[in-house]
Amino acid sequence: MVRPKRILRPKPRRAGVRNRDVRHPVLSSTLTIATVIGILVLALPTAMVLFVGFLPSLAAWAADETKAHYSSRTVVGVNFAGVAPFILTLWSGQNDIAAAGRLITDPYTLLVMFSAAGIGWLMFLGFPSIVSGVCTINATRRIAQLKEHQEALIEEWGAAITTQDRQEARPAETPPPEQPAAGRERAA
Repeated sequence: MVRPKRILRPKPRRAGVRNRDVRHPVLSSTLTIATVIGILVLALPTAMVLFVGFLPSLAAWAADETKAHYSSRTVVGVNFAGVAPFILTLWSGQNDIAAAGRLITDPYTLLVMFSAAGIGWLMFLGFPSIVSGVCTINATRRIAQLKEHQEALIEEWGAAITTQDRQEARPAETPPPEQPAAGRERAA
């Protein structure tokens, strides 16, 4: 006996229910707290330098009210570039609390870390206007190229190819030519 193929139909969706990954907020916050405590216990000197170094990023995240957090993403990325050399210095030398304390109290270290965050802010604030200017220049250049190409086509094909002259250049509909009078008399 051959079984008929079973047609799979989608399950009816309940109104207002979305298919998405729902994470439990208590579990998520518990994991975050456990991770932070683990880092503090296992890598306290690194955590000290990271905390002080990422203060501008924390401020950027707190000040950013947009949903996608573009400004804080930019500041965090560049701020990490400013903090990373000092983390590597800490890891390659003495990795203890005293060495971390010397790093975070050194004005040069703080200047580099916070300047990197400032560069991130300048990038976030300045790049959109730079990109807009470049796009405007490219569009203006493209318009000039198209106008030159249009002029070349008009020279080659004549003014009848432009939309304005097309109406004027179209010949008026003429009636079919009449037969000469002599020809009509012969036919009759």
